[in-house]
Amino acid sequence: MKTINLIKVFIASPGDIAAKRNEVEETIYRWNIENTDNTKVILMPIRWETNAIPTYINNSSGQSVINKQIVENSDIWI
Repeated sequence: MKTINLIKVFIASPGDIAAKRNEVEETIYRWNIENTDNTKVILMPIRWETNAIPTYINNSSGQSVINKQIVENSDIWI
């Protein structure tokens, strides 16, 4: 059994450059395909659109919910 190191990469940007976030995510997937076997590292792209869970927390903004759920648990921020 192989041991793999998981690195969570949070990808964020203003809404008007969503296409660039998509490019970063695709680049991460390509890196994983080309490098994971040799490096024993896998990069996991994290985006608020796909990884945040809608929830209601009294007196909290949407951004603070996202920060608590995914930003604080990411290893790298782009």
